[in-house]
Order: sequence, then structure tokens, then C-alpha cells
Amino acid sequence: MSKSNQSVAENFRQVLEAYKIENEYGRKLEAYEASIDFNGDGNERQVDVFRVGRIALVARSLDGADVWRWDNDNRVWESLDANAWSAQINTGIRIARNQAVKDILQLPIAAPEKAE
Repeated sequence: MSKSNQSVAENFRQVLEAYKIENEYGRKLEAYEASIDFNGDGNERQVDVFRVGRIALVARSLDGADVWRWDNDNRVWESLDANAWSAQINTGIRIARNQAVKDILQLPIAAPEKAE
């Protein structure tokens, strides 16, 4: 990022731009369709993926029968109880696609850990 021919002002502008992009990503709701291999066996499933900034990444089968949460610590998709989570995730997907008004959602997120 720091080049000898760039001014301090240009370097500062680039840092602010990177901060702005990161801030927007961290606050954005996003829903999209994807093919994901949940078991690592090469068998991909079509799912709706719902992302809430850097807080939650969940996937729901197109029929709503199965739900997963991305476990970033272990880098795997974790299966969840679809009866407990499918309705909330469906609402979140509709909000992200501007098909429903924004509302408070209950989502399966990992609890923060104590810093050492």
C-alpha cells in the first residue's frame, strides 16, 4: 500500500477506503443461492445462504428441511435443528432480498469468548 511516490494524503485515503469497505461488509445483510458440499464427500446441495455482516453465516435447504451454521473456528458447516431455526432464517432471507421489512431476528451465532 505504501509506495515511495505516494503522498501521505493518498496513503491515508486508501486506509479510509479500506475501512469504509470493511465497515459496510460488517453491517450488510446478504442472501444468495449457492451449491455447498456440507459433508466433504463431493455431494453438493443447492441452498439459500444468509449472511449478517461478520456475525452469522447460515444456510437453508431450498425446501427448508435442513439448516446449517458456519462454524468459523472449526471451518465446517454445523447442522442445526430446522424446526427451531428455519422460520427465522427464512425471514432473514426475505429481509435481505427486500421482500419483508427489517425486524429483529433470533439467529444461531457463536457466543463471544473471553479474551486472554
